[in-house]
This record gives sequence, structure tokens and C-alpha cells, in this order.
Amino acid sequence: MLHHSKVLFPILSACVICMGIVSISDACSAFSLAEEEVLITGKSYDWDIGHGLVIVNPRRLEKSFDIFGRGTDDTWISKYGSVTFNQYGRDLPQSGMNEAGLVIEVLWLNETSFPPDDARQDLDVSRWIQYQLDTAASVDDVINSFERIQIRSNITVHYFISDRSGNAATVEFVEGKRIIHSGNTLPVSAITNSTYVNSLEYLETLIGSGSTHEPAAGPGFSESICSRRKGTEGFRRRRRTGSRCICIRHARRSEESRIYPVATRL
Repeated sequence: MLHHSKVLFPILSACVICMGIVSISDACSAFSLAEEEVLITGKSYDWDIGHGLVIVNPRRLEKSFDIFGRGTDDTWISKYGSVTFNQYGRDLPQSGMNEAGLVIEVLWLNETSFPPDDARQDLDVSRWIQYQLDTAASVDDVINSFERIQIRSNITVHYFISDRSGNAATVEFVEGKRIIHSGNTLPVSAITNSTYVNSLEYLETLIGSGSTHEPAAGPGFSESICSRRKGTEGFRRRRRTGSRCICIRHARRSEESRIYPVATRL
């Protein structure tokens, strides 16, 4: 398990990336943090739409792949229950965590260019998240699913994925190619609204370079989905003033994963 100081530094670095590489008005980021036996995944979320629903998605529901009118009868059945944050309807989440401890976050990425359509099953950018939460238990499960599932969309996004074992990955589509960073190719478990490679390059200009760069700061709203902690009672909503943050705290590795909603001010 990682020592606290070894974990905190990359996360602080990720915050610097988030605030320094994209505009102040729209700056999303996602990260994972491991401290002793506790695993945490967090996301800041800036978007034009401020409302949304926290939805409980039960197990054993049959769902259809036919969202593009191709007439396919193919379906899947949800193996895992999940809790998701949805702004556009059921089964179209912007983030979520399932009972196996898998977390998926989606962030905007202008550079996204999906590969050409092929014979694999199609899912759009949001329904792909729900499919993974329904059927996958780990980062490896998600990566392996690309053998049978493709994302078909004009919406330019990329993904941050983490699981209860501490594994994490980024999934991007750049110049028509799928790019996955995980393990040794993911030295910092965080992404923003730039490609992972560009973010690492920017980080190098700040670490050990004597840079005087000071990241911008401003007011914001943090809306979190976390496991229950002492003193947390229910969901408390406050007036939205800027960014919102979805923070998901995994259970300890030896325990069942839990999710509990709270709201805090940045």
C-alpha cells in the first residue's frame, strides 16, 4: 500500500494540472487516491447544466443495445447494482459506482476522435458507462470489453476508471485510435480536460523546474457521493455557484463497497 506522502503529492499535482491547463470557467478533473486501506475516487465537474439525479440501478434488469435504430435484438442483463449521477435520463450517467467497487467518470476532451464504426455492438458515451457498471467488476473487465463493445458518438469525451483493488486507467480516443493508460503508463492517477500525455507534459513544467506558476482559484460547489462517515446525515444541497465535484469513496478492500451522498462547499 502506498505511503500517505507518496499518494498526496500526485493528487496535489493533479489539482495543479486541473487549474492550470484549462480555462477557469470549465475545468473538470478526476483522480484516485489510496491511503492505507481506504481507496477514494474524486471528480470536479463544470458543465452548463446544474441539475441532476442520483439514481439507484438494480441488478437483473434486461437492457437493449438498440439505441441507433439498427433493429438488433441483442440485450444484456445487469449483473451488479450501481448508484449513478444522471443529467439526461436513466441509463445515461455522467458518473457512477457499482457494488463491486468499479467507478467510471467521464470528462470532456476536445481532441477526441472515435475509430470508424465496425461490427462490434454500439453504445453511446453515457450508455457505455452504465453498461460497464452493470457488467464489469474491475478495470481489466472494462478494458477487455472493447473486444465486443465500441463507443459510437459525436460527443468528445474521455474516461477515468478505478476499482476496489486500487487499479486505475484512462481511456481516450485520439486520431481515431483507442489509447489506454494504466499500471506503469499511469504514473499519476488523474486526468483533466486535456489528453493524459499533454497533462503529464504540463506537469513536468511545474515539478522541479523552479516555475513560479500559480494556479487560479475561485468559488465553486462540491456535490459528493461518498461512503458514510461519522456526522454525515443525508443529502444537503446548497446554491450552485460554479463547479461541482462528485467524490466517490470506496469501502475498504475487505468490505462491501458502499456509497452515500453528501454535499459540501469548496
